[in-house]
Amino acid sequence: MLVLTTDVRRVVLGGGVAALGAPLLDALTQVLQDQASGSAFLRSLRIADRVRLAPAGLPVGAFGAGLLAPEEEV
Repeated sequence: MLVLTTDVRRVVLGGGVAALGAPLLDALTQVLQDQASGSAFLRSLRIADRVRLAPAGLPVGAFGAGLLAPEEEV
């Protein structure tokens, strides 16, 4: 789980995947809750509560890349 290595506040699914909408979010949330049910540690992280779908047409990949780009002096 990549979320465990970076301790993000939100996991945002965008692009074509997000177009699947609520069925995807519901299924993913259920899997994450099932995994957490066997581990007090995973339950404490509340990963399922962090997952969101990006609005359709929002270029989340570009936003994420911008946030991760190193700062350079101009």
